[in-house]
Amino acid sequence: MKRHVVLLGAALGALGAASPARAADAEAQALFDEGKRLMARGEVAAACERFERSQRVEPAGGTLLHLASCRESEGKTATAWTLFNEALSAARTAGRKDREQVASEHIAALERQLVRLRIVVPPAARVDGLTVHRDGKEVDAAGWDVAVPVDPGPHEIEGRAPGRRAWSTRVEARAGGETVEVAIPTLAPDEPADTPAPPPSEPDAGDARRTLALVAAGVGVLGVAVGSYAGLRAMSLRDDADRSCGGPSPLPCPREGVDAADRARTFGDVSTVAFVVGAAGLVGGAVLWFTAPSQRALASSLLRGRLDLSF
Repeated sequence: MKRHVVLLGAALGALGAASPARAADAEAQALFDEGKRLMARGEVAAACERFERSQRVEPAGGTLLHLASCRESEGKTATAWTLFNEALSAARTAGRKDREQVASEHIAALERQLVRLRIVVPPAARVDGLTVHRDGKEVDAAGWDVAVPVDPGPHEIEGRAPGRRAWSTRVEARAGGETVEVAIPTLAPDEPADTPAPPPSEPDAGDARRTLALVAAGVGVLGVAVGSYAGLRAMSLRDDADRSCGGPSPLPCPREGVDAADRARTFGDVSTVAFVVGAAGLVGGAVLWFTAPSQRALASSLLRGRLDLSF
């Protein structure tokens, strides 16, 4: 590459036409001069950057020719070919035959080295809103199915369309006049986004009350059952005591009659307590159940700021 750079610099230097007259803009001239110095030292990438900046500051045919030559030295054949064509057009407009000859010679040499990339878009793949991108830049539909010169190296091809899943691939373009083809497939429909799970609902005060009502009612039913059993047992034992004693107290009784009377009193006390607890449970459960607010009533109360769960 160094030999190529030296020969290229000699060719351009031999043409006074290739080195432009002093630029009107001082910055453009300084950048151009720095680019030539870097090129002479073989620092091609840095030189290309200076030429490009100089051309942006003040476009000039000579600067464009140097920039094209610099890109050719980098191996960017398609970029150099495009720039030489621009320089050729500028030279013809300016009537500069010397620059025109240099540009034409390089164009002819580069055309034998160009590698091309054809992006094929079949009819089935041309869905509504389809866009094709090469290296991040959109390719106009007129450029679909056309073999376009590209620089050697990797290239990213992508297809996008509304409501479709994006598709992309990476291809390697190599020098030597070959043409690389890439076909855009029919983009698959985009999958709907997952529906977010609903936020957890806050506990319903009405549900809590109804749960307590059921517990209280269960205690009440158990109390009534125990009271009923104990009451019946007390009555049975009292009858046994009466039979043993020949009648109700205070008649003299044998020992078994006294024991039956004592057990009857115990079961009677248990029955009384159990019935009291059972009745309280049933009444409390009923109050809790019928006073529990519904979800709608609770929400309404919360909105009004007058929620009252007391009972």
